[in-house]
Amino acid sequence: MNLIKVIMGSLVFGGMLSLHAFAQSYPSKPIRIVFPFSAGTGGDAMSRIIAQKLSEALKQPVVVDPRPGANGIVGTDIAAKSPPDGHTIIFTTTNTQTINPNLYSKLPYDPIKDFIPITKIGSTPYFLVLGNHVSANSLKEFVSLAKANPGKYSLGYTTSTPQMTGELFRIIAGINLLFVPYKTSAAAYTDLNTGQLDAMLETVISSRPQIKAGRMKAIAVTSARRSVLMPEIPTIAESGYPGFESDTLVAAFAPTGTPKEIIATLHDQIVRIVQIPEIKEQIQQIGIEVITSTPQELGDMINRDVVKWARVIKEANIPKAN
Repeated sequence: MNLIKVIMGSLVFGGMLSLHAFAQSYPSKPIRIVFPFSAGTGGDAMSRIIAQKLSEALKQPVVVDPRPGANGIVGTDIAAKSPPDGHTIIFTTTNTQTINPNLYSKLPYDPIKDFIPITKIGSTPYFLVLGNHVSANSLKEFVSLAKANPGKYSLGYTTSTPQMTGELFRIIAGINLLFVPYKTSAAAYTDLNTGQLDAMLETVISSRPQIKAGRMKAIAVTSARRSVLMPEIPTIAESGYPGFESDTLVAAFAPTGTPKEIIATLHDQIVRIVQIPEIKEQIQQIGIEVITSTPQELGDMINRDVVKWARVIKEANIPKAN
């Protein structure tokens, strides 16, 4: 019996040594960063900025692999089913990890069980913008108009995150808005400029040129803090709704089973890279504000937001898609 215990102990210890040796030799081949949305977007550009510096630090090529499709589901599933050896990770958004699980009746991946958090990277806030034909010039005035005219004012959106953000604000403010989906921001801007659409939630980087040109007006930003790109625009929280916060968080994850030593290496390197002043500036100029975290902090946030969006979707009576 004692001999069996010795043998089993040796096997376990040997396995731990092998795992440690593997982590020490990491990376042993090129690293792939799956990005589950289209190339050319802000998140894709950010991923490529980080990939270049990560390659220099880890002495291996780091390649960004955009895999768009099905609201981020296609790429996220690819990452979830990749070998957990640290050579495939994913830079993804709040959308795939906290909203999709509540919007779809069935997903091919589990955002909690199939991924290990690495770090938050940054967030993309949204501006609540109004067409110039709308008489309100502040959030308070817009809410007053909406309360006086239930269902009259329309709110456009292009993806599920601003849609859910709009639903959350509608519930908190106690107003009735007509939600209008658009395939592209350009189409929504056209309707906003011609008076066919009243309001829109859109990313800071996309809407800023329109606002600067005077084609629309921004009355609030959805993040907890004012945007560094347009700090003159107040937050929803400071405009009468304390605690309101909703933006698209970009974060790094690895497939479950990835050794903790590799998670630590990736965390430390990504956090270091995005805090380099010139890198931080580059990322901010594409509309993403740098925010980092420990793996635990990211995991806790994901758990909270899954519950948060479940409540919003239930109260908004949004049916789940198949």
